[in-house]
Amino acid sequence: MDNSGTKDFTVELSSDKADWTLVAEGTLEDVAGYDVLCDRPTMEYAVPGGRGVAARYVRFTARSHYDEGPGLQYLGWKYAYAVDKN
Repeated sequence: MDNSGTKDFTVELSSDKADWTLVAEGTLEDVAGYDVLCDRPTMEYAVPGGRGVAARYVRFTARSHYDEGPGLQYLGWKYAYAVDKN
């Protein structure tokens, strides 16, 4: 079993590493007690405003943690394209 995990976090995007846009923040579930990695819960967040954000860099910040320290097993992206019907 693992004795670490991210609790509160933020995700920001940037195209130049100077200006960052906050696109997600929240609290992850404590995964202590999960023996198998694939049994751990996942969470999904949408970009605020329902619009896409073009970016080259992603910054994940663990703002607090459970037990011994922050940890993150996976961070992924889904792409969705909206079609303007006007």
